[in-house]
Amino acid sequence: MRRVFLLPALLFLVVSLTAQVDEERYFEMIENSGDDEDAVTNAMEQLSGQSSGLLNLNTADSDLLEQLLLVSHEQAMDLVFYRDLWPPVLSINELFLLDSWDSATIYRIAPFVTTPFEQPADSITRDDLFEYADHKLLLRFSGKAPGKAEDTVSRYDGNQQKMLFKYSYNADDRIFAGLVAEKDPGEPFSFEAGRRGFDYYAGYLLYKGRKFIDEAVVGDYNLQFGQGLTFWSGFALSSGVEMTSGRRIPLNIRRHSGTEENDFLRGAACSIKYKRIKTTIFGSAHRRDANMTMTDSVNGQNYYTGFKSGGYHRNGDELDEKNNLKEYLAGGNMNLSFGNLRLGATACLQKIDGFIEEKTGASDWYKFHGNQNLNIGVDFVAAMKKLLFYGEAAMSANGAKAIVFGADLFPDTRINYSLHIRSVEADFQNLHSNIFRLSSGANQQGIYQSVLLHLGNGFSFSGYLDFNRTFANKTGCHKPLSEVRSSWRLNYAYKRDVKAYLQGTYKCYDDDNGTVNNYTWSTIRESVWSGRLHFVFDVSGIFRIQHRLAYTCAGDGSGDGFLSYLDLRIHQIRLPVTLSLRYTQFETDGFSSRIYSYESDVLYSFSVPAYYDSGKSVYLCFSWKPVRRVTIYGRASMLFNPERERIIDKKFALQPGYSLQLRVSL
Repeated sequence: MRRVFLLPALLFLVVSLTAQVDEERYFEMIENSGDDEDAVTNAMEQLSGQSSGLLNLNTADSDLLEQLLLVSHEQAMDLVFYRDLWPPVLSINELFLLDSWDSATIYRIAPFVTTPFEQPADSITRDDLFEYADHKLLLRFSGKAPGKAEDTVSRYDGNQQKMLFKYSYNADDRIFAGLVAEKDPGEPFSFEAGRRGFDYYAGYLLYKGRKFIDEAVVGDYNLQFGQGLTFWSGFALSSGVEMTSGRRIPLNIRRHSGTEENDFLRGAACSIKYKRIKTTIFGSAHRRDANMTMTDSVNGQNYYTGFKSGGYHRNGDELDEKNNLKEYLAGGNMNLSFGNLRLGATACLQKIDGFIEEKTGASDWYKFHGNQNLNIGVDFVAAMKKLLFYGEAAMSANGAKAIVFGADLFPDTRINYSLHIRSVEADFQNLHSNIFRLSSGANQQGIYQSVLLHLGNGFSFSGYLDFNRTFANKTGCHKPLSEVRSSWRLNYAYKRDVKAYLQGTYKCYDDDNGTVNNYTWSTIRESVWSGRLHFVFDVSGIFRIQHRLAYTCAGDGSGDGFLSYLDLRIHQIRLPVTLSLRYTQFETDGFSSRIYSYESDVLYSFSVPAYYDSGKSVYLCFSWKPVRRVTIYGRASMLFNPERERIIDKKFALQPGYSLQLRVSL
């Protein structure tokens, strides 16, 4: 592979599309978990659904400030105390008066917050429901021309196009309603053979009260309790170079408005608040995708390998797995607040209308099987002036236990330190657990530490170190496997005009190397390290020059990779049309040395391709507002690769030297 990597001197027109959150910062945290492109996109979509629009600093509670703005607990509590003492907050510049807030944080959150203040009304008027209600309609169409060898082989019933319909309604930020319909690429849009047009439908009706009823939802929704150990559905961040804490920040009931087709609840939930006690009860009956293996001829009971994710139903085999297994969930959560101490308890009963089969292989010894499960847990958060403790302990129906515990320390406004400890027994069974961790699933013990230092003169340093250990039981040997991940970033910011950072990441882990003669079990030690140099320069508040160099190297000799892009963004101009164009050049030794890169896309859509092999890519985005209430977004991307032959379905097929994608959103 060539060691010299040149980026052509090219200027690019890129315009930031409005109403999106700070996606790239969140994406860089999500990518540390090693998720694939689809998983990252789903997580970004849930994040966007949670934080559409600007966050009101006069009404957002401390949990919302911490989760969506990623500020420290001390900063969030200081803001809440300040606005209670001197209401309202008239400008974000007032945050400079608070000791815990620094200029770098204030400049970072400025584009995503607002400070309007209106005395809240106790009742919703007719005008709130109709005349002043906010309606949003999103229509999206995306298509792809054959650009990979596998694209030239017809294996699916439908075409390569993706269609999406979204409608949302908001009355006074108290009544919300929405409807989502989607067809994935390869799925047919048809009303024949039992099909219902779009492959996936979702909807919700959510009410936020100001007195006895805190929140109530009917339809599709997500729930977040405690530290994610007993019950947590939907989006959650984990290890990341900019994470200021390992603490999960639950937001209780959240509406489900994304296109994730399995991991959500369908039914009803309600939160009731009385003085210091908040109680949430919920119920769900949701048909999920599953692979059925057999039917017992004696009792007629169906057996399944387990729930499936992905949500693709492109041919007969995938369609046979659609909505096969119905999952029933019922439970509740209770929270008691005593000043700076918060105590909680959660319980969830799960029952399915079939049986998850018990597997005999060593690697499946501890996995859930049967048709019902019960999880119970307790959690706490205790805050002091410069110290915050949190934790949760849980137990599944089989008696297995799990615990997480953490502490956040902020002795000075320039220092944040976080410690997070997790211990989950191998046979702990919970299909709706989502703790802060380095790797997914049960059977792990780990320690996570992170630090954020404000060095002054525009410089700051952030980093984390995560140790994880799990027991490999593929052959019954139970030899411990270890993993270490570390990442650091040195940031520099000059007011709002110049930003740059240098980042390094290292990962070292044990991997299963199989057996010798089916008896001797062995492992292999692998490592990967990567680096990145990123630069942003805002010119006159209109032009933004952005450049990145990225490098990755696999320590096992499987190869390394380079990626570089440069763009010029034009934004905040008073024209009905905006444009966005980026050029990327990359060269890697294969998929094992791939490099992910976040790219701008149409509204509420996210592109995070994995670049590997060698080639170039270019994409063009535009937004056009022909009338006041209508905005049209579009994106076209082109990927150029050298032509090569690959074996697809036991046949040689020529991979074209390009890949074209088109996406239009209204």
